[in-house]
Amino acid sequence: MTTFRYRWTPCLSALVLSACSTDSAPVTQEAAPDVTDETVDAAADTASNPSDAASEAETQGHLDAGGDDVATSPDTSPPDDTVDDPDGESPDAESGIDANVLDVDANLPDAPDGVPFVLDCDAYCGLMAEVCQGEQAQYTSSVACQTACQSFSLGPPGDATGNTLTCRYGRALLAEKNAAEQNTADAAALCVEAGPTGGDGCGSVCAGFCTLAQELCVATWVGLDCEGVCSTFPEGSATCRADAAIAGDCASTSVTPGGACEAPLPSGDTCGNALTVGSLPFTGVGDTTGSADDYGYVGGLCGGEFGGSGGAGAPDQVWTYAASSPETLRIELRAKGDYDSILYVTTGCDDISAQCLDKKDSVGFQPAEIIEVAVTAGQTLYIVIDASGPSAAEVGAYELKVSSL
Repeated sequence: MTTFRYRWTPCLSALVLSACSTDSAPVTQEAAPDVTDETVDAAADTASNPSDAASEAETQGHLDAGGDDVATSPDTSPPDDTVDDPDGESPDAESGIDANVLDVDANLPDAPDGVPFVLDCDAYCGLMAEVCQGEQAQYTSSVACQTACQSFSLGPPGDATGNTLTCRYGRALLAEKNAAEQNTADAAALCVEAGPTGGDGCGSVCAGFCTLAQELCVATWVGLDCEGVCSTFPEGSATCRADAAIAGDCASTSVTPGGACEAPLPSGDTCGNALTVGSLPFTGVGDTTGSADDYGYVGGLCGGEFGGSGGAGAPDQVWTYAASSPETLRIELRAKGDYDSILYVTTGCDDISAQCLDKKDSVGFQPAEIIEVAVTAGQTLYIVIDASGPSAAEVGAYELKVSSL
């Protein structure tokens, strides 16, 4: 890890102005005198008559001493080339960093004189562990922080906005200051910006995620437009994926569905998380809006009054029923939306066409799809609410009734 040695300064001069350490001597600025024609002429005289200027300095020194006969010497120190900013701010004489820009080595107590502060992963992770704790913690452990930190570029001194270690460290300093002042909401937001993705404060969230993903999950992201892909992630997903990259769970960083950072499937979207039909008689309601197109059947293999295929391209939902005794079930589906509904019943979901017991696809928009099917004790049925397809727009609310005849 490359480290950078910064000049020690006594004040946190970034984002919050004049935030000097209590251990530092107060810094004062005197207003510059107004420049007039007289002062310009006087300066010219001084330059042309240095001996007169020295004599005048002696006289002024005598007067300042209360009139006593005290000899004074003119100031022979090199002239100060610093030019005051019109607003009272002065650029950093050594680094040229304006006082409005974050100086990350500032406001560090007890730094020995003459010993430069070294910004590295130890310094960053130590500050994060101290400042961003509990609900504000950005890393699961010090090891996780060190792992992430190795991917960050250091950045230039004073960087307050880039996807860099310097910016993140500066945000952590500001979080510490806000926490001390009881500004808990601001401190929490600054902890996020100091964290692995930068929180849109130190670069964009996607830039922070991709820095980690492309460094820690090379094989998963090689050749991909990471930031372009990241822009399609659901809100909050990039942060989850960044944590996954740090933990070594590269599968969950990818664009392949099913990872730990994917949005959870709505209930009933698949047979694996099917909605449950309770005690009979049963009435339930649902809506296929937001569900995926998981199932369908091939014509002629699912029984029913028509031999065509159905369900392909349209979202569907699944209910499950476990029979406790032999019985004949009446299953009734009433679509509440403007779509051509399909009802089919199957014993499994791996191969609908082979496991399908019966289906109902009435011609047009009929008031109800009704199936009567015999079941045995202990048998589990899957009741699929689908549409004729192939449009994904064929979705809507419905009512399902199940009774025993």
